[in-house]
Amino acid sequence: MDDLATELEDRGDRVRFAIATADPVAGECLAHMGYLPAGPGRYATRWFTPDARRLYDRFAASIGPMVRQCARLEPAPWQDALLEALRRLCGAGFGWWLYGTAALAVRGIAVAPGDVDLHVDDPFAAGLLFDDVLVTPVERLDGWAAAYVGRAFDGAVVEWLAAPHAALDDPDDPQEQGPFVADRIETVRWRGVDIPVPPLSAQLRSCERRGLTERAALVRAAMRDG
Repeated sequence: MDDLATELEDRGDRVRFAIATADPVAGECLAHMGYLPAGPGRYATRWFTPDARRLYDRFAASIGPMVRQCARLEPAPWQDALLEALRRLCGAGFGWWLYGTAALAVRGIAVAPGDVDLHVDDPFAAGLLFDDVLVTPVERLDGWAAAYVGRAFDGAVVEWLAAPHAALDDPDDPQEQGPFVADRIETVRWRGVDIPVPPLSAQLRSCERRGLTERAALVRAAMRDG
């Protein structure tokens, strides 16, 4: 997976970051991470405003390890990335919680996180907190689970969403990152830090909706064990 090649496509009033690869596994990972088809063996970010040029070198340096971690060819140092994220988020001035596999792992559930996922109240304030490790600008999206997304790479991917769409959630059985779980957030102590996380019932709901049967079984077992 060393054949990844990147390019800054610059049209003056907008730019995007392109990735070329002949490796089908890399292609699957790039698609999974949300990069868009841009021709045979090519993927790209969405188009950004010109100030995104400043992030290109960091993106180019990070995309290789991001893809290798996604493909599970090398471990993601999620614990180090989470500790650094917690340091940044302490006293951030906006609400947030940890979800995804990292939220299970800090409870002691035997999963191997590939990244650190955050729900944040203010996506652009989060972008400022992580500015030195951003790989793409904070984006507003249409047709996705949430209105905003941001992505950084600090040894492992740290990404966040904001304003998830209520129409995709269930107030009686909320998902782990959705709007209706906000008043049910719990706290887990990990490495001496209190971390807000969704209840296991919400994480189970998300696993089931995504068809993650093995992970769902681990969550059910943790719920039974209390």
